[in-house]
Amino acid sequence: DLTVIDFVGTTEHEYYDSYLERDAIKQVHWFKMRGNRTDVLHPQIAESIEWVRWIPQGELKNYLNNSYSNIREIIVRAGLL
Repeated sequence: DLTVIDFVGTTEHEYYDSYLERDAIKQVHWFKMRGNRTDVLHPQIAESIEWVRWIPQGELKNYLNNSYSNIREIIVRAGLL
């Protein structure tokens, strides 16, 4: 039920890879999508994602106060703020 509307951008995140035992860079590609999903979401614990949830667009700004600047930039570039 998801439709890709547009490619928004790419971010890079530095982290320590315990398997490689060294710093690594993860590249993430962001897409603006539309859908009417309400599925229960499950965090990807292996990626240190602690929780996930659907956020109404009007409440999005409240969640970005404690976010990395490159994530805020992606949200702005997507036209969601």
